[in-house]
Amino acid sequence: METVVMSDLPPGIPPADAVLAVDCYTKLIEHYPGHRWRVTADHKGGVVFIQLLYAGVERKEWEWGWVIHIDRLNGDPSLRAIVKAGGELLERFRLARGPAQADAMQRALENGIDGTR
Repeated sequence: METVVMSDLPPGIPPADAVLAVDCYTKLIEHYPGHRWRVTADHKGGVVFIQLLYAGVERKEWEWGWVIHIDRLNGDPSLRAIVKAGGELLERFRLARGPAQADAMQRALENGIDGTR
C-alpha cells in the first residue's frame, strides 16, 4: 500500500485539512488500490473533494469529482462514505470497484475523463 508522508504535502495546507485528506486518501487506496486518487479537504468550506487522475497530470483541476460534506464524516469514523463515493466515481467511468486493472487509464479516458484540460 502507498504511504503518504505529511511532510510531502504542499505548504500552506491547514493541518486539519491535511490530516483529513490523507485519512480519506488512505481509505480509498486501501479499498481501490492502483487507482490514481486526488483528495482535498477544506474545513472552512466544509467539504472533502475526491477526484480520479488518469491523464498523467498531477494537481490538475478536473471537471468531475465527488463532494462529501465533512459533517457527514463526523459520525462515520470508518469513512464508509468515502469508500462509497470512490466506488461511485469509479463506476461513473465504467471502472470496476476494486483494484485498478492494467487498462484503467485507457478505459477512464474512453468513458469521460478528459485529459486535455
